[in-house]
Amino acid sequence: MEYNEVLKYLSGKISSKKRDEFLNWIKNKKNRKVSSRILNRVWIETNFSMKGKQPDLDKMLIQIHQKIEEKNVNSNQSEKWNCFYMRFSQIAAILIIPILLFSSFFFVKYYQSLKISSVSCEHEVYTNAGTRTKIKLSDGTIVWLHDGTTLKYPDKFKKEKREIFIDGEAYLEVAVNRKWPFIVNNPIMKTIVTGTKFNLNAYSSDNFFEATLLEGKIFLQNKNNTYKLNPGQQVRYYSQSGIITAKNINPSISTSWINGKLILENEPLEYAVKKLSRWYNINIVIENPQIKEYMITATIQDENPEQTFKLISMAIPIDYKIKTTRIEKKIRRTVYLKKSSNNN
Repeated sequence: MEYNEVLKYLSGKISSKKRDEFLNWIKNKKNRKVSSRILNRVWIETNFSMKGKQPDLDKMLIQIHQKIEEKNVNSNQSEKWNCFYMRFSQIAAILIIPILLFSSFFFVKYYQSLKISSVSCEHEVYTNAGTRTKIKLSDGTIVWLHDGTTLKYPDKFKKEKREIFIDGEAYLEVAVNRKWPFIVNNPIMKTIVTGTKFNLNAYSSDNFFEATLLEGKIFLQNKNNTYKLNPGQQVRYYSQSGIITAKNINPSISTSWINGKLILENEPLEYAVKKLSRWYNINIVIENPQIKEYMITATIQDENPEQTFKLISMAIPIDYKIKTTRIEKKIRRTVYLKKSSNNN
């Protein structure tokens, strides 16, 4: 098997006959050394950035051969290995499909150590700063991901279990199924749904969880309590203090980011800067703790950081300073906020 033939297979540009030839070739132990070399070359020569280290492709091939030998012991292995081959080809295909060279919308990162204990294949999606993406799950549920968000989900949900993981911000339209609740796991709080539309703002690094319900009903759970939301309600949980608050709001405010707007309504500066930091992909430093409780109301769409912070400084008594630093080839901007010198 030649390098170009492997590329054709991984990019899906191969006949079904050639596909079978490739699978038989990669299953053969005698070809392990050559296949490992070719797959490593594919990985290295595809200009695609992924988190973490390069996977141990040679170890993956050894695992393939070990599982093939066990096939006669357990007939279900064939289904599992079809899944493995599919996942491996998807990983490589993502690396070489040319369209990704023109898109920074999002990237998909599969687990580096592929788990072969389950028939269902699990995916992990991460949206880069300044991007948004939309994903449809196997049950018909729609998930919009905001920037800096991680989503983990299976190819297919198992019977009586619809469960995903989200760390970040997401808007979900969950397919109705009252017998099989939909569960969204998060490091701070769990969300249980039967069928509804809601928004989660739950970046674990912020120690802050916010759920806003548009339609239907959801239940929020942590170690100690369960909270029920009605449409138009928003619940916030501050994990460090253990404080939880609930209020009625216009739910369209929480989902405005899908349409390219950031709406802040009576938002404490301490939490507004977290949203602004992700919106502009910049660092924001509050220099005076006493200004954290200042309240902000604003709608941001096309404004650049300078315009936004100038408007904020006119609305509340703060001064701002923007510094630009260069680390290697990357430029990073930091905004420093402090109490206005005119309001001592």
